[in-house]
Amino acid sequence: MENIFNDYASWFLEQAPLIEELTKLNSSLLKYNKHVIDVVKHLYNKVLEEKKLSSDEETIFTTGFYYLFEQFEQINLILKHHYDDNVIKFNKQAKTMLLLLDLINLENELYDLIGDEEKLKPLIALENEIIAYLAKNKQAPKSLFDKLNQVSELAFLEVSDDFYPLKEIFYDIADEYNLL
Repeated sequence: MENIFNDYASWFLEQAPLIEELTKLNSSLLKYNKHVIDVVKHLYNKVLEEKKLSSDEETIFTTGFYYLFEQFEQINLILKHHYDDNVIKFNKQAKTMLLLLDLINLENELYDLIGDEEKLKPLIALENEIIAYLAKNKQAPKSLFDKLNQVSELAFLEVSDDFYPLKEIFYDIADEYNLL
């Protein structure tokens, strides 16, 4: 388990310049992941101080770290390939990037629940539409946001009413740790 904490520390150092720039810009991209960031950071500090976490806390830390890792992989990919690492220019399209992150999160969670790539094709097509707007450095139109809502509703018909998105789980965990 020690390796995961070392991996997090390395990852955090690697992402620190981007996080710092996004913080200066008061970016909604950080606000979007705030509760996950706060919980993971809290648990990392706890392991540094106490040298251990409970089994549940280790699972929470690992899940949160992998989630953040994936989120920032997407952010860095778009930032590098479509914005030449210009964080200011990229941040102007944060709303569209958040749409993409929402969609990718939905895809991942639905795939975990239903495991059928065929049923995710409408989401994948929508993902490509959103990326096309980011590639043109343009904000996605409201119609794409509406389309995500429509496609999401259809996808949720495939899963039970017990669907509980990861971001909501981390909001509740942050509340338990008094991090809100």
